[in-house]
Amino acid sequence: MENNFEMTAQEQNITNDIMQSSEAIFCSLDNSTREGAIKMYNALNAPAGRVGELIGKTLLVSDVIAEPITLTNEDGTVSDTVRVALITPEGKAYTAISVGIYNAVKKLIAVFGLPTWADPLPLEVKQITRKSKEGQPRNVLTLVLKA
Repeated sequence: MENNFEMTAQEQNITNDIMQSSEAIFCSLDNSTREGAIKMYNALNAPAGRVGELIGKTLLVSDVIAEPITLTNEDGTVSDTVRVALITPEGKAYTAISVGIYNAVKKLIAVFGLPTWADPLPLEVKQITRKSKEGQPRNVLTLVLKA
């Protein structure tokens, strides 16, 4: 009986896609333990809510996950972006597909260093209006650090 271990092109594409996806995720959670891996998986797959639902509220954040994703708009346009999960010390995750949130997280990391933040950051979710490249107003989510 002969074993054939060669992958078809489709199997290779699936394998590459999965490997690239897992390697591209930034996660500050320690996922080297089963408990940490479960916390990471649940943050990505079953978050407690969306950041956009928390406008005007303050969220204590100790960890962050950033995951590259591909979106297809209603008109068929495909764009690459980042889904961010803000994670509380209790392990609840709130996600956003928002350039404003992503940029705010990058600035928080530049100022406070890489999470896990032992002293969780109190972040208020705000919605601000900015002009698009075309000059049209658009709403953007951002995070304001509370004292």
